[in-house]
Amino acid sequence: MKGCVFLETMPPNSRFSDATSLPPICISEDTSRFRYTYRNGPRSAVRIARIVLETVNLNHSNVRWFVFGDDNTIFFPENLVKTLSKYDHGLWYYIGTGSESFAQNKFFSYKMAFGGAGFAISYPLAKVLSKVLDSCLNRYPHLYGSDGRIHACIAELGVSLTHEPGFHQMDFRGSMFGFLASHPISPLVSLRASDTIDPIFPNMTTIMSLEHLFKAVIIDSQRVMQQTVCYDRWFSWTISVSWGYAVQIFPHHVFLPDALRTQETYIPLKKGGGINDFYDVDTMGYDPDPCRRPPLFFFHTASFGRDRITTSYRIMTSENCTFDMSSPRKIEEIRVSSRKLELDAKQMQAPRRHCCDVLPSSSSGDLYLKTPPTGFGLSSSAQSYADRAYGMSLCRGDISKSNCAACVVEASSEILKRCPNNRGAIIWYDNCLLKYSDIDFFGEIDTRNRFYMWNLQNVSTNGTHDQAFNERTRELLSNLSNEACGTTKKFANGEVELISSMKIYGMVQSSRDLSSVDCKRCIDDAISELPVCCEGRQGGRVVGGSCNIRYEIYPFLYL
Repeated sequence: MKGCVFLETMPPNSRFSDATSLPPICISEDTSRFRYTYRNGPRSAVRIARIVLETVNLNHSNVRWFVFGDDNTIFFPENLVKTLSKYDHGLWYYIGTGSESFAQNKFFSYKMAFGGAGFAISYPLAKVLSKVLDSCLNRYPHLYGSDGRIHACIAELGVSLTHEPGFHQMDFRGSMFGFLASHPISPLVSLRASDTIDPIFPNMTTIMSLEHLFKAVIIDSQRVMQQTVCYDRWFSWTISVSWGYAVQIFPHHVFLPDALRTQETYIPLKKGGGINDFYDVDTMGYDPDPCRRPPLFFFHTASFGRDRITTSYRIMTSENCTFDMSSPRKIEEIRVSSRKLELDAKQMQAPRRHCCDVLPSSSSGDLYLKTPPTGFGLSSSAQSYADRAYGMSLCRGDISKSNCAACVVEASSEILKRCPNNRGAIIWYDNCLLKYSDIDFFGEIDTRNRFYMWNLQNVSTNGTHDQAFNERTRELLSNLSNEACGTTKKFANGEVELISSMKIYGMVQSSRDLSSVDCKRCIDDAISELPVCCEGRQGGRVVGGSCNIRYEIYPFLYL
């Protein structure tokens, strides 16, 4: 590739011309002889239009295409070359795209390549255009911009615009997420950076966000922004992946045509309503409440190993939304595995959307890896759905992350030793439980696995049961049940004074895959078991596969 940056005059700091990492500077010729009559428009439009002629006159050798863009157009060179390779450069081609705004296309032309997106002209067309451009410019003094003049002069040569969806004018304001996350099936050729457009990644400047995007571009430029949609049948999620940019998880099944539509995360370029509010894009609404939108995971890292590329995506914004354990908001990171995309000529001419699938983990440490950050993990794994196994780990709500991780690791090792060939098993420790089964138990109350533990000492020294103690214990645990099941952690602890010299300490907890209703049902059933095992005892526990309760007359939690 060869290039030149055209300026009206040489900048005062001439050291820019010595920078080897930048293209050379070219000074435009004087255009004062050309008329410009568009009221309050930029006269520089004439100078910029003549850049086509001046570039051809540089007489570079072995040229196939001339590509032009504005000073805020970002090109993706490898994708640009790949896209142009599907066209015969020996023919007359004028390639680009229109605006996304209906009003802009209506005002300027649907057959014009907008300069902010950039456009390409094949060598033979550019040679002919350069010979007639000056005389043509004199016929169009009333046009607004340089791209309108080039379009008019090329139209006089009988050539129409060839629309290429990888070029992007981006005539919007605000967030471009919806537009970029639904990129067409075509390599990303250009973007336009504008003061009206937010940085494409949250919490970054425009320059930082573009540098971050190019971390993915360097590894697999042809796959960047390519959208694919897959479905998780177990949680009924719809997952839309815009590779190297973002992943969006709808907490329900969405029909594929709807998942491919552009969400209106942006606002019109011009105010005033009317036709300014219409787009030449297949759009759908965007909920103003962030907690009702599907969670967004933005590109974090990319790595290339052997024949696979792994990209990770994380949530970069905080919305303080409440959610249950069936919500995709519980996910902290998403990893996408893919092969480097190398499109051949036929694939470029007849592109197809790639498929994706939600793969179960085959790692024995899967639950361990997911458990420490939250104290709770759900996982399923198998080579086929018929052999799928379901697992859950749950740490006591007061346990630190390190103790939680250590407990789950120990439980993982011990359960395999004790139950090596079982299709289902559960193991309890003071700090955690671990459970697996070949039956999907997520969201269901486990009524089969339950046992009791109690203090051998009675409350009363004379051996009689203290009715007040039993009532206060049940009252405490019932109040904690209400408290715990109203939170996402499904854990609560507290204390109550019986007499001046005695307090009762209590704790209740359920697994977080249960709904609030099932959480309370499970804990209340456990409380109802206390007369069976623990009436009048100084301490007692009812431990199950979905919930557990405990009381003592001494503090027993790490709080």
